Amino acid sequence: MAGFSFDREATVYVAKLAEQVERYDDMVDAMKHVAKMGIELAADERDLLSTGYWNVIGRRRNSWGALSKLEKKEESEGNKADVRRINEYKQKVEAEITDICKELISIIDEHLIPSISTPVATVFYNKMKGDYYRYLAELKTGNEMKEAADEANSSYEAANVAAVLALPRADPLRLGLDLNISVFYNLILDSPQRFLF
Repeated sequence: MAGFSFDREATVYVAKLAEQVERYDDMVDAMKHVAKMGIELAADERDLLSTGYWNVIGRRRNSWGALSKLEKKEESEGNKADVRRINEYKQKVEAEITDICKELISIIDEHLIPSISTPVATVFYNKMKGDYYRYLAELKTGNEMKEAADEANSSYEAANVAAVLALPRADPLRLGLDLNISVFYNLILDSPQRFLF
């Protein structure tokens, strides 16, 4: 699907078609093309971008989690050779997750945030950045984990400031942001009481 020669409308149609047949990698390719056009995405286009990436990254995050559980099981049973093989495969999946997260964050920073004209888009993209930095923090250790967590925290803070100013308390985007911030504080920062609604 790389190398689209379609206009915006046709490319968005391809993304919708890919979603219907659950070809999320194609959906992401189409929406990357639209995002790089340098124009503000409409709400339905933002949703397509988000849905595509969420499905692409979700499968890999599930795989990484399952591999981590298998690795611990084999470690507890003393199967060093299997642990080594699982760890090698887990590193491959981790590299894919890292590449996808960094790609989306780059698209948001370079193409989408510069074209923002509404508070809703500000909340949406900063929340999305926070989520994908959180996914990186889940995988990493040491300084890499701290850097990803710091970036997630900054992105969530920017989204929250905009949400408090512009969105009603019961707005679905604001509620989703609150939920994801609380997950971040609980799982990454191990500080469940820090973010209070």
